[in-house]
Amino acid sequence: MIALEWSEEHRPELFTAYAKAQGEMGEVYKKSTNPAFKSQYADLSAVVDAVLPAMAKNDLAVIQSPSFDGEIVTVETIIAHKAGGWLRSVLSLRPMKADPQGVGSAITYGRRYALLSLSGTAPEDDDGNAASGPGQPGQRFTQELERPHEGDPVARKSSAQAKKDGDWDVILRELAEQRTFGELQAWAKSRSRMIKALPKKWFDEVEIKYLERKNELAAIEDNADAEGLEGASEAQTEMDEAFANTVGPSDFPGDRPAR
Repeated sequence: MIALEWSEEHRPELFTAYAKAQGEMGEVYKKSTNPAFKSQYADLSAVVDAVLPAMAKNDLAVIQSPSFDGEIVTVETIIAHKAGGWLRSVLSLRPMKADPQGVGSAITYGRRYALLSLSGTAPEDDDGNAASGPGQPGQRFTQELERPHEGDPVARKSSAQAKKDGDWDVILRELAEQRTFGELQAWAKSRSRMIKALPKKWFDEVEIKYLERKNELAAIEDNADAEGLEGASEAQTEMDEAFANTVGPSDFPGDRPAR
């Protein structure tokens, strides 16, 4: 994916309209089912339904143009404002098979993720939102952790104690090892007390890493759904390696150099 580009002219109008549209976008619900993994995902129509009305209301148009050179599928996505300003990004991906079905699946997959990325939206679980409401930052992650027994609260450790005990290293190493949604959720419950005992800053970092891992696994499952199970293992390995490179065991939240 090339770096995001935008027009030099009419940028104030473009970004003002873009910001307003983002504030008015609906939730992207996971309403389609992946039978291979027995999980739900947000298909292209769900993304379009959540994004385009808010864009159109604020004088923004979305243009997605796919192409195929025999090996690589490319999806160019442009968000254009009526004044003439625009945002542009290009996503390239290799279909599992160079037949009409394989190319079509890759185009749909590329359009979906490009639109999610450029709009700044992310899929939500319909059932979870209906039951719990929007919640506060960190609440959804906390709800995925097993609740301690009543009368047995978890006390937070100091940064020095958590670092000495090696909790950060263990959590990030194990987090990167989870390969399915089921494994990830089971792991979160099994490590609930260790996670909740982390210093607040560390807990917030783990929440971010956890959500990143969920998104990585969602991409793998969606990829398998779009392209068939063939190639899913290879995609899993690539995602695992990429994620592992972002969670080095010595990367303590409180010890990072200022940037």
